[in-house]
Amino acid sequence: MNSLIGGEKLERTPYMVLGIYDENNEIIQTFQVKNVNTVPGANEASVYYANWNNEKQIVPIQVPNVGSVFVVENAEKALANASNDFYGRGTITSTTPKELGEGEFAIVSNNSEINQVLAVGVRIRIQYEYIGAYAEITDATGAGATLLKNGVAYDGDAKRAPRTMIGRRADGTIVMVVVDGRQPSSNMYGAVQEEMAAIMHHYGCVDAFNLDGGGSSTLIIREGSTFRVTNSPSDGRERTDANAILVVAYDPKFQIEAEVGLDSLKIKASLLDNNGLDIEQVFFKLNNEEKELTNGELTFTNLNSNTNYVYNIYIKLKTGEKLKIVTQGTLTTAKRTGILKGLSYEIKGNELIVTVDFNDNDNSITRARVYLYGDNEKAAYINNGIAIIRNPGVEPEGGYWFTITYRVEKNDGKPFFEIILRNPHSLVANYVDVAVTYQKQKTLAIIK
Repeated sequence: MNSLIGGEKLERTPYMVLGIYDENNEIIQTFQVKNVNTVPGANEASVYYANWNNEKQIVPIQVPNVGSVFVVENAEKALANASNDFYGRGTITSTTPKELGEGEFAIVSNNSEINQVLAVGVRIRIQYEYIGAYAEITDATGAGATLLKNGVAYDGDAKRAPRTMIGRRADGTIVMVVVDGRQPSSNMYGAVQEEMAAIMHHYGCVDAFNLDGGGSSTLIIREGSTFRVTNSPSDGRERTDANAILVVAYDPKFQIEAEVGLDSLKIKASLLDNNGLDIEQVFFKLNNEEKELTNGELTFTNLNSNTNYVYNIYIKLKTGEKLKIVTQGTLTTAKRTGILKGLSYEIKGNELIVTVDFNDNDNSITRARVYLYGDNEKAAYINNGIAIIRNPGVEPEGGYWFTITYRVEKNDGKPFFEIILRNPHSLVANYVDVAVTYQKQKTLAIIK
């Protein structure tokens, strides 16, 4: 299994290759393009693109009015590397010759086969393609010295420094190693050529390469939604590097729904895409408790109300291996319904100041209002436990009576509801019972 190639002769096609995409973004046809920024000959094609000068300025180029012209404006990629080296990808938007600038390219063709498949709306790609040892590569990066080739160590003069290395075992397994250095007080000395080769051989590599060294040598892993530096960069911090090698393992995809309770979370999960993994069992871990997904469901109980819980997903493969996937999520239990504990009032001038005491530890009450009983025109919103009703009129014999309304949002996926309490200060025991009953039955509680 040749999953890592290096140190081989780098060869490419003698001419650029024009690729034609289908509606599924797969290349379905290819053609040679023998000319660059010159008029094509009989049965030939040419690619036209603007290039950069020594002052790093784009130099426009005019597309000639010859043959058939296919212009890509607003290209996905239009990378001019040299006067004879270009990579372009995008959708044809015009068949009219024009002056090309940055982000544009064109195909000029005298080839009938090419002309038959190109048109406005067709997505194309133009590039040189690798042949020989690198013909099937999907990703590439620059490397320094070869450390091992077919199990044999290579000589070199790499000086002692922090090092970043990559290698391949005989079974195709990729090995990535960072050696810290330039920190003698911490016994971090880096490595020279011979030591790098020995390290990679120790870890079973048959081929290995020195990618880089110095302060840019950094190894980072993802842990949930954060990233952690696992080594000790010699700069004392992470350097702003131009590139990196990313190892990406695609998680299986799940569709997850939850039924939220005050002290429970019922999770329903279905597998949408296993991404090539042979999954036998699925587990969710939440609140330090792990449960298996059975018939697409599981329930966690004995939880606290109005609390955020992070869950992680584990999969067990048919090989017996158990893996924690990167995907995680957060679920929040429902809020307890707030209830009224007490009410009092005092008169100051033309203001009736009503003090309302709620028991609402979960902050489920989002809005509350006090009305003078029997007079809906005399009302005030409750802010920080106080409502001020102006010009309440003469206090009746036996005192003022009130109606209190408050809106409750429990964060349980259901609409908010409203509780109405009439004369609550005269029926304390009853209205508390009714409010609690309402929480369970989801019916409007009215006390008269």
